[in-house]
Amino acid sequence: SSKRKKKGGILSNERRRTTLSLKLRLSGDILKARKSFGWTQQKATGMVGISLREYQNIEGGKCIPTTEVFLRLKFIYRLDIEECSKEIGIDIPKMVGKN
Repeated sequence: SSKRKKKGGILSNERRRTTLSLKLRLSGDILKARKSFGWTQQKATGMVGISLREYQNIEGGKCIPTTEVFLRLKFIYRLDIEECSKEIGIDIPKMVGKN
């Protein structure tokens, strides 16, 4: 896997921890929301408009959704992103889409 560079260096450990926290938090919220709706992952992908693999990667905490997908998930599942931002101490809207 390739390493992303940040102005002359490899991503900082703090940035990696922040990204990991975001992935884990979003994946947990998305999984809980999907189950509360009684949907399969297949049904959720149809609602969000993405592939099953992409959805599984988001729900599994392997990637952060693009801004467009993130907004669809927020809308469909009625996620409280501001609360999530406060809990993990980062500005989620700035992080989303920087996969």
